Amino acid sequence: MASASAFGFSKSDFKRDCEGLIREFFTHGVLDDVEDSLRELLTRPYHAAPTRLGAIDESPAVETTSWPSLSAATTAKSPPKRSTPAMNLIGSNALKPTVVKRAVTAALDRGPREREMVAQLIRSLVSKEILTGHQCEEGFDLILQDAESLAIDVPNAPDEIGVFFARAVVDGVVSAEFLDECAEAAGLDEIPRRCAMQARGALRSAGGAAHVARHWGGPEGTTADAARREMSDLLEEYVNSRDAREASRRLQDLAVPFYHHEFVRRALAMSMDQSHVNPQVPKRVMQLLGYLGDTGLVNGTQFAKGFARIATELREILLDVPDAREQFEGLVTAARERGLLPKGLSAWASIRGAGTGTHLSAASSLPWEGEGGGGNAAPGMKRNGGLRGHLLRLDSAPDLIKLAESMSENKTQPSISTDPAATAAATVDSEA
Repeated sequence: MASASAFGFSKSDFKRDCEGLIREFFTHGVLDDVEDSLRELLTRPYHAAPTRLGAIDESPAVETTSWPSLSAATTAKSPPKRSTPAMNLIGSNALKPTVVKRAVTAALDRGPREREMVAQLIRSLVSKEILTGHQCEEGFDLILQDAESLAIDVPNAPDEIGVFFARAVVDGVVSAEFLDECAEAAGLDEIPRRCAMQARGALRSAGGAAHVARHWGGPEGTTADAARREMSDLLEEYVNSRDAREASRRLQDLAVPFYHHEFVRRALAMSMDQSHVNPQVPKRVMQLLGYLGDTGLVNGTQFAKGFARIATELREILLDVPDAREQFEGLVTAARERGLLPKGLSAWASIRGAGTGTHLSAASSLPWEGEGGGGNAAPGMKRNGGLRGHLLRLDSAPDLIKLAESMSENKTQPSISTDPAATAAATVDSEA
């Protein structure tokens, strides 16, 4: 928090402290805490720039309260006279639109999680009467005024401002009439008009309100469920549009690099599931995965985990896709040729349900360990003593195929770890 100057707190202090609270909110995520802090911030006395020494004292144009330097009796009898700097206090209502502007602009250079948090914060501030709808509209007016300069630092700012605007209408914090006024305002510059027009277009499209509400993950935020839903949506849209760059942007916006193995798994599952309906799907999916690998958005470990998860699910997939194993082998080969599956995959499969002293016959040549297994333990690994069954290390594309063959014939249900070999002992469920 800023410290008061000789004249108290300035409007610049308020802007800086307000943005600081919003960025802290991105870390802790507790609505009540940031709301209480904003209430406190708004109760502090803030001054406009004091009149210069020797200037004539005049009433400020904005909502302010003056601290007179002379008594009321004296000023009633005397004309305005030169005095020491007068202190003009800014009322909290004049500062509240700045809360909206600072919150939105702080989220523009962040990810979907933070944008969703800000949308929920603004809605909560209105519902608790910390802000009014009119003050929110004034806040969006301030944002539109700065849209061009914001676009310099954040190129996609106009698009995200449009989503914020549409979301504010959906959440009832600004009116649809206000949005129409902005979209139709005469003399509005190109970028702010684009923001307003985009917001109105999004709301008027089929299912627009629902789509806007879910744009950043919906009220639940970017949870695993929301991330999985967005992954499925962007895969469906990619298969139709073949726009790998747009699919990559949306995946990157999810900001879940540790969960990219889920995206790989879903892409491979879609490839096998839709191959007979549309033979082009496997080729398009592999082109997308190749693009993501070439750009470095998805790393080798995440590819390895995604492929290994499909390998362990083949027994179930075969019920709906009889040639799933053959398709999977083809996908593994294609991925290997594209360099997506390096020789050392560092993906681990904990085979649950395997009894002591037994192991998977079709995968017996794979590096594995477990009580009674007798196989070669991975470097640095300790035996699990049966706590997690058998732990297989998938070191190459052929290992994936062997695991797939075993899983399509075996009833055990494995899970794939979410970390490479360095933390292989900490296996988790395949949906973790």
